[in-house]
Amino acid sequence: MFELHDISKRYGEGAASHLALDGVSLAFAEPSLTCILGPSGCGKTTLLNIMGGLDGDFEGSVSINGVSTSGFSETMWDAYRSTQVGFVFQEPHLIDYLTVAENVRIALDMATARSGAAVDADAAVARALADAGIGELGDRLPSELSGGQAQRVAIARALVKEPRIVLADEPTGSLDSANSAAIMQLLADIAHTRLVVVVTHDRDSAERFATHIIEMNDGKVVSHRRLRAQTAAAKTTAAHAPRAKAKSASAVFELARRHLKNKRGRSIITTLVASIGILCIVLMSAINIGARAYMDEVATNSLISSPIEIKEDGTANALQSLSFDTGGLLTQGAAEGETPTAVTAGMQAQIMLYAALENRQECDLSSFITHLDLSESDIRDNAFDVQMRYPIELNVYDRNNNQIVKAGKATILRNIDPSTIFGEQATEIIEQKLPDPANLMRQFVINDETGETPYELLAGRYPESYDELVIITARDGSVSDYFIYAAGIEDYHTLVDAATDITMGNDFEIPEQTPSYSFDDLLGLTYKVVPTCDYYYKENGIWQDGRSQKDFRKKLLADATELTVVGIVRPNEAIDNGTEIGTLAYDEGLIPYLVDAANDSEIVQEQLADPEYDVLTGESFSATPATEAQRADFENTKQALLDAMDPELFSDYKRQLIESLSYSQVIALKQQLGGYMNVDGSLNVSEGDIRQIASLPDSTFAAFLEQYAPSSLNAGYKKNLDALGAVDLMKPTEIDIYAKSMDANDAILAEIEEYNEHMELTGANSAPLATSNSNSALLARVTSVTGTIVRVLAVLIVIALAMSMFMVFSVTYVSSIERRREIGILRAMGSTRRDIVRLFDYENLVIGAFAGVVGTIVSFLLQPLLNLLTLFLTAQTGLCHVPLWIVFPAVLLGALIAVLAGHIPARRAAASDPVELLH
Repeated sequence: MFELHDISKRYGEGAASHLALDGVSLAFAEPSLTCILGPSGCGKTTLLNIMGGLDGDFEGSVSINGVSTSGFSETMWDAYRSTQVGFVFQEPHLIDYLTVAENVRIALDMATARSGAAVDADAAVARALADAGIGELGDRLPSELSGGQAQRVAIARALVKEPRIVLADEPTGSLDSANSAAIMQLLADIAHTRLVVVVTHDRDSAERFATHIIEMNDGKVVSHRRLRAQTAAAKTTAAHAPRAKAKSASAVFELARRHLKNKRGRSIITTLVASIGILCIVLMSAINIGARAYMDEVATNSLISSPIEIKEDGTANALQSLSFDTGGLLTQGAAEGETPTAVTAGMQAQIMLYAALENRQECDLSSFITHLDLSESDIRDNAFDVQMRYPIELNVYDRNNNQIVKAGKATILRNIDPSTIFGEQATEIIEQKLPDPANLMRQFVINDETGETPYELLAGRYPESYDELVIITARDGSVSDYFIYAAGIEDYHTLVDAATDITMGNDFEIPEQTPSYSFDDLLGLTYKVVPTCDYYYKENGIWQDGRSQKDFRKKLLADATELTVVGIVRPNEAIDNGTEIGTLAYDEGLIPYLVDAANDSEIVQEQLADPEYDVLTGESFSATPATEAQRADFENTKQALLDAMDPELFSDYKRQLIESLSYSQVIALKQQLGGYMNVDGSLNVSEGDIRQIASLPDSTFAAFLEQYAPSSLNAGYKKNLDALGAVDLMKPTEIDIYAKSMDANDAILAEIEEYNEHMELTGANSAPLATSNSNSALLARVTSVTGTIVRVLAVLIVIALAMSMFMVFSVTYVSSIERRREIGILRAMGSTRRDIVRLFDYENLVIGAFAGVVGTIVSFLLQPLLNLLTLFLTAQTGLCHVPLWIVFPAVLLGALIAVLAGHIPARRAAASDPVELLH
């Protein structure tokens, strides 16, 4: 029994309000066919909407088999319409892109999704179509049906879910008399098993087919007549509040799929527009990924060729760490695109001067060495090797007594002297193209504690003592012919002879070179190393340099320390950067051996014994000018310094310090200021620089003088010791740290920063340690160019995403307007607001996902073009790399953007009143 108790419904407010229903109370028996008659506007359709749960805003109550609906939520009303009510409207409201069978099935899918019942959908749809008399029309589209056939499909759609109630709102209003009679007969047949309520203006049909007739006028029931007995008794069960299950997603998704297929043209265009934003995002990510991979590769490959460098000179560290933006960061010129009205000056010189003055102290590398040996330091664990550099000369000879390394640098070019053949300019170019002479021989990188090294052993073994070497080859085992001659493996004199023949105009042949060397050919090669102090011998009480004396040199080399090649190695794959062309690498013990040899030598011992006596000249290191010319130079230089110090700017203390300088101190300062001295001896310093120096505190100014002209200065004495190789092993001039990996590199830099902070807190009177790397400029350039490209792409992304989102928003909005009736009928069949939102969200999700796929595919196609662009801008290849894994996040991002863009119009469509949508 379906009962209405005192139902009232008012539209509008105030004087403009209209009372559509006024205290209507009715009871409907099941099964029966009840027709509601009355003039237009009397409340018939409103009553039907309330009975079907389409309109819940009313006064009074509804009960079904004794269960009141007053406590129903919106979701429960949706479930009620989905499972217990079937609607038939004046217009069929078929979904035009679904077939007849699919139009019927969508109602069944909604019902079974909520009820959870297991139903043979195909059989149920076929049965409903057969009952409606259109069993053979299942595969047709709505556009292929007549009006009567379309209305029968609507009835089949209402019946397929076996509802308790069928509500028909003027189902014959747009049909001819024959079809009207057929539809009414069909509804009468249906009424044998359920309650059928029909709103109609056709009194004759009502009198003919109805079991009950209700007449209404002005929102009230005028009469309720029973025309005939019920033809059958339906099984009456107590009604239960419908379950509001949310399992209709699959049915909605299928509906979305069919709509996209039907509107494939619009869907493709929307997908293409949406893909532009994804394309820009993928390309930006690809450049970021490629640039980062390139920089990581460069950084990893340079772990050995460009170690972390820490210099003793605080000023050098500070200047090396400066980075000037030539694009205008340090200038105040006209903005881009504007015509300058004046010449502006940059601040590079001032910044360099301040950096030099603020870091004028030496870095205390001795304390840092002590720190390295502490248990809490992880630097040695994170490094392949920590190497100390000293200002000593490395002098090495090959097996033919030809000097191949002088003062640490290869001598091959000096020995050949290409300037006599090609000229000075060509020689300069040759020197630029050939490897750095300082790289012919270097210390082998290995961790003494763990034995870890960035090199792989090809033959022999690693060096284990000061007199052992290894040859470092390229990854493929090759070395350059430059190395072959520079290392004395082949005699460079054959090149010299060929060069002589060319110069003399004689016939010449390019010397033949051995194409390869067996490991046994190279293992066992010997070299001689000579400490600089051994070049000197004493004659008549004066030390003489014997390097130019053939007999002395022959005897010296015969007794010199021998270095033997004991191994052949190559870089491991991780650090190989393709630049290794051949190197002689010595053991870490060689430099300490040479230092010990110097300190134990007679000439150094004699120099140490008398710091005031120059062992190389036999004269004293005079602290006062010895000649008239020296005296004049001393006075002129000191006066030039004082003249530059304006008494109004410089304190008396600063001027007194200059006046008290000794001869050695003045000469040392003159050497430091050589670039600022004019021919007449005056100082050429800008007024701005003078003011900056004058502004320094007196203590800072004094410390500056003490660094470059210490009061205990004896320039000749220190110069002699350095030249002879007598250095303090605890006072290196540079420390090079070879990190094991980029993560280890970062950890080392972080620990150095912590060390600096600790030293600052303890008040250490030394400059902070500063690190540098020779690849930083290249990495900065690549970062700058890729950053510019990324910024351009970022702007395009904003524009493209805005365009994509607007396109999806617009398409969704237009679609929601076009599909008003579809949304209305779905709501009448029990779809929730969430289902309607899902419908549009699913469509946009598919569009966005395909946009992600399309954008990624196009990015793969554009990758070579973008690589050409970055190659032109940076001279580096492969900076744009689109990885395969980016497809998945691109698809997800495209789907997310599309769903978000269309969500607002989707929610707006879902919030629409289904009654208004259907009329």
